[in-house]
Amino acid sequence: MKRYLTILLSTIVCINIAAQENTIKKERYTYLWDVTISMVGVGVGNPDIYDEVMELIIDDINNIPQNDETEIVVVAFRGNLDKRGYRVWKNVASSSGKKQLAKEMENFPTSRKKTIAENPDRGNTNTYTALKYVVNNILSADRVDYLKIMTDGGCDEFAQLSSLIEGWCEIKEEKDVYAYYITLTEKARTSETGQKGLEKKVDSLCFKFVPDPAAIDQIRMLNLVNSLTHFNLMTDKGKKLTYNFNVALGDCKIAPGLKLHCKTKNNSNDIFTIDEVVEFDISTNSITLTPKVNEYAQHTMSGDECRTIELEFKVENTAKFPYVTVEPQVHPIILENEVQTLTVTNDAFDCYVRSTEPALRPKFSSSKGNIKPGFKVNYRIEDPRNLINASGTGEINEHMLLEVGLSISQEAKNSEVLEPKTRHKGAKLLLSPAPENGDNYKNVVFEDCELEVILINDTFRKVKVYVE
Repeated sequence: MKRYLTILLSTIVCINIAAQENTIKKERYTYLWDVTISMVGVGVGNPDIYDEVMELIIDDINNIPQNDETEIVVVAFRGNLDKRGYRVWKNVASSSGKKQLAKEMENFPTSRKKTIAENPDRGNTNTYTALKYVVNNILSADRVDYLKIMTDGGCDEFAQLSSLIEGWCEIKEEKDVYAYYITLTEKARTSETGQKGLEKKVDSLCFKFVPDPAAIDQIRMLNLVNSLTHFNLMTDKGKKLTYNFNVALGDCKIAPGLKLHCKTKNNSNDIFTIDEVVEFDISTNSITLTPKVNEYAQHTMSGDECRTIELEFKVENTAKFPYVTVEPQVHPIILENEVQTLTVTNDAFDCYVRSTEPALRPKFSSSKGNIKPGFKVNYRIEDPRNLINASGTGEINEHMLLEVGLSISQEAKNSEVLEPKTRHKGAKLLLSPAPENGDNYKNVVFEDCELEVILINDTFRKVKVYVE
């Protein structure tokens, strides 16, 4: 038995990102620890694994990254323990906090009497009572919770436990919790009131069963990094969609060969479909999909209509990767039917230029989308007389301004060509998104900026340029 218990669930070292908020939630680790008399070998076929499991929990706690804002909770459960059925210890993931938790666990009184009759709480396995306490009093939406339930047998409150876990998908969404039911012995795995019975009733996508402690370090969880995907039926045909994942649990690595089956959940739609098996790229932790878009899709939607479909990810080769799960299971895609996904308009020039080295500083605002400072813009001036010109690439600054340097032709500087004050019309400032911005911005369009230029040739033969 000892060789099967040498590894406990590895500390999670990959931070779970709450993409909806674009913030990193604080973490909490909760251990439901079975301290019933069967754990010390009482009863037929029960090995004494109490000390080993306790040491492994302590080791796992010690591997949690030190952080005073990370919480650790240990809930020991057994029959009539403290007249509630459980005892709770809480602390933070500091060095002293971890030591205090280890001390509490090591000092916990455990009966080693060899018969059930000699034990005052009769050895009841009240997993439900302890789990219900954790759901109501520990788990919360403001943290990412990792819950590890460890037991060597079934549950004497099996009906209540089954009912609670059957609704775990709702709890998982509400509380932001990842739960693992770890069976410590063969008896726990095969019992009708243990894992075997629960697996018949529970959606394991929301509540994970770990059938063998020897395989715990192989558990991997894929957290989708991407926020909502926007796909334009008019302009994005042929576009590939790439989804990136964070890998959590275990050693945060995926072996080569993992395949994910990805399909649109509402697959009855005839507008936009994905249904393909793709290999997970372990170098980038990503997959790339090729949507199929109906040739006449845009005619089924009005021009400004948006529809939402859902993309579902599942592990295809589960036999080779039995402990890899995908979080979240479903990802929304917003379908659009507009000619352009994003238009950036020029508000106005923020100043007139009075210099022999003039510059334009157009200011921008997004009419749709999310152009931010740092966005790169290719620019050029189209002038039928070639009196002024400019071309290059610039970045929109923190004031949403783009600086465009102008050059003045020799003709414009020639006093014989220019009157003292010449009004020149017809020039345009043409802008386009630079390719380095990426595919997300390939449909950005800018309005053409008409320029009226006043060229002044003063007595010092300096040419001043006014742009209106």
